[in-house]
Amino acid sequence: MSRGSGHVERTIVTLIERAYASHQLLHFDVFDIAEAAYPEKKLTKAQEVAVRRAMHSFARKHPRYVVTDSKWGLGRIALVPRRGRFHQRPTTGPPE
Repeated sequence: MSRGSGHVERTIVTLIERAYASHQLLHFDVFDIAEAAYPEKKLTKAQEVAVRRAMHSFARKHPRYVVTDSKWGLGRIALVPRRGRFHQRPTTGPPE
């Protein structure tokens, strides 16, 4: 059983904090997160799967974010703030 957030999930939190600080859009795909988590030049399939798993785990732990699948993004998935009637974009800051 996991003892907390892993390396990739902590990278996701860092990216979100940076986006809030610089007032950028909160939209990260697998390759954005992998580039920050694994600074090596070539992304392996295992690393890509680890990032996808971490994105889903992060979205489960922080329900104001959702993982979406884009048809036009070449199979990429993105972590974006959840919107809707009951889930408005947060105005306070990054996840706790």
